[in-house]
Order: sequence, then structure tokens, then C-alpha cells
Amino acid sequence: MKKKFKNQLAELDTAGLAMVEATSLDGRYFQSKGKTFIDYCTTNYLGFDFNPHMHEKGSEYMKNWGSLTGWSRLEADPVIYSNLEKRIQNFLGSGEVILSHTITITNFSLIPAIAQKGVIFCDHKVHTVVYEACRLARDHGSELVRFQHQDLEDLEKKLNEFKDITPKLIAVDGVYSISTEFAPIPELLALCEKYDAWLYVDDAHGFGVLGSNPNEHSSYGHGGKGIISYYNQSYDRVFYVTSFGKAYCTHTAFATIPKLYPETMRDKCLQYIYSAPQSPYVIGMVDAALDLNEQIGHEERQKLQKITTHFVEGMRAMNLKVQNNINFPVVFWEVGTLPQLIEVAKKMMEHGILAGLRAFPVVPEDECGFRFGLTSLHTVEQIEKTLKSIKQIMSECVFEEVA
Repeated sequence: MKKKFKNQLAELDTAGLAMVEATSLDGRYFQSKGKTFIDYCTTNYLGFDFNPHMHEKGSEYMKNWGSLTGWSRLEADPVIYSNLEKRIQNFLGSGEVILSHTITITNFSLIPAIAQKGVIFCDHKVHTVVYEACRLARDHGSELVRFQHQDLEDLEKKLNEFKDITPKLIAVDGVYSISTEFAPIPELLALCEKYDAWLYVDDAHGFGVLGSNPNEHSSYGHGGKGIISYYNQSYDRVFYVTSFGKAYCTHTAFATIPKLYPETMRDKCLQYIYSAPQSPYVIGMVDAALDLNEQIGHEERQKLQKITTHFVEGMRAMNLKVQNNINFPVVFWEVGTLPQLIEVAKKMMEHGILAGLRAFPVVPEDECGFRFGLTSLHTVEQIEKTLKSIKQIMSECVFEEVA
């Protein structure tokens, strides 16, 4: 009989470690009840969140278009949305772009419409918002098949079992948000070609950080276009889904439609049909974020790589169990059991450090830990203080052996 684990997230709340109230913010410091914390929960990787150009352009769009254009875009389509879609399409070199509010809404709108009565092959560790959208597609009549995480041999075996069924959709994360593993995009696309399938990539973390032509001086690559660009692949068979809500420091998600895909998707996307689009202010901020990426994006990614490398090397020098790929700005420190996580988290808060807590069902029940988000606004002083505090905390903690 399969063991059933208890959801551990509520216990973090009971321990006073969830929903920490922030009353003010200054760079990567924030205040909570009179105490100052270094913030490692944010994933605003490029640090555009305090750049005045974001507000200036957002205000300009709001002045011209009001606080909300309240139509469905199928009724009336303000040019600011189609212009932004074309700008993103040109930026990526992709097929058609469709804007959306969030990645979650995009997945729930698109995946059932793509899958229809076909089959979805879902990586076992794909993000929950993708998997739940795949389950919705299953409710609408598609087959849902899970393959072992990053296991191309297992995926091909399952593709072969369903080779006569169409359409076929392979769903993966571009960058996995705990391990920071990259999806093997070239190999996945080769399987798509072989089995006439489409690749669906949720690249929430890769977009804005990764780009083309990575090398020893810039392991992230160049341009901030995401995981497809990192591997120098085309968008011919890719539904590329991501958001400006992490690296680019504002809201608005989008999906690219594969260049070879034979159908339009606009009249099939629920959010496009039934919802008012993003506010003009937000669209202005996205436009501004793309401006800033052109102007200072490379410089910010260089800072980000340097600060993350310093942090990762410091953590590994203490022989801590750290998951991190190419010094990507997400660093997962595995602590152990939930009681161990709670003990360390309380001491971290005493030291004025707040990182994301991860427990079951987000991670396996005995692999609880902290997820640190690094940004170009973090300072060497903050990193040094954090490393020093962690070293002291671990010297004070005496964990009982788990039976």
C-alpha cells in the first residue's frame, strides 16, 4: 500500500514561518514589525523593480488608455496589446504571441485546447500549474501519461506506445524551480520531429536570465530570451509559455504558437475570449522592461551571475547539501525533515534572513529546505552576512538522527 504523506505547509504556518507581513521595502531589505530582513523570496532576477522607467512608461500608457480597457479582445482589441505581442515575437524570433495575465491562466487556457482528444506526455516533476492544466485536459477527453523526470528513454517508449494518436503534446519545465535542471530541449525536439508531437515548455524561470551563446564568461548566455534561445533551437514545434513576472519584474504572461502549428489559438483560449486584458499601466511596464533589457540587461545578468556564484561557492564551502545548476539564481539548500527545517528557519529569522521554505508536497517529506532567489539588487554585504549567519546557525543546531 502506498504511503500517504501529510501536507506539511500548514505546519509552517502554525510555527509562525508563513505569510510574514512586510510593511516596507528598500531594495532587497524589507521591514516586518520593526525588524529588518534580507529578502531571498523574490525572483525579480534583473532588479528592474525600482527602475523609474517602469513607472514612467506605465503612467504614459495609463494616461492614454485609462486604468482598464474593459473589453474582451475578441470584441475590441486596443493596439497596445497587438503591438506588444509583435514586439515579443520579434524579440524571440518565434511564431505568433498571445498575451495572458499569468502562466497559470495560460496553461489552463491552452493545454486543453491543444490536447483535444489526443495524448499529453507530462514530465513527472513538471510544475504543479502545468500538471493541473494537464489534468483538466484529461477531464475534457485527452489521455495523460507521465514519464520519469528527464528520462528520454522512458518518454520515447511511451511516445511509441501512442504513435498512432494525434495530437501529441510533451509538457516540461524549461528550468525546474527547485533543482534548476534545464530541460534537454534539443533532444525533446528531436523526439517531437520523430513522433509528430508538439513541445510545451513552461519557462517561468529561464526567461530573462538565459539566452543565446553561453560561454565561460557568461554561463547564462546573452539576450535574456530564455531556454529555447539558450539551446539555439527554433520555435517551429514549441509552445513557449512564460511571464515577465520573474526576471523582468512586472506582470503579464504570454505563449508563442509554433510556426508549424496549423490552427489559430485565439478563439480557443478561455482567457482571451472571456477576460478583460491586462491594465494599460502593466502593458507599459512590460514595454519598459523590454527597453531596459536592451539597455542594461547584459550588465544586470553579469551582476546576477557574480553574486550568485559567490553565494553558491560559500554554501558549498560549508559542505551544505545545495542543488544548483551553472550558478543559476535559484539555490535550494536541503536541510532534511520538517522539524529540522522549522528549527533552522526560526534561527534564520532571528538573524534577519528570509528565504522561501519548501516542504511536502512541494518537495519530498524528508527533503525539506530553503529556496534562495538571487537578484542583481542583492549586495556582497548581504551575501556575506547571510553566509556568516548560516555558518553560525549550523554550528548551533544538533539534529537527532532520523530512524
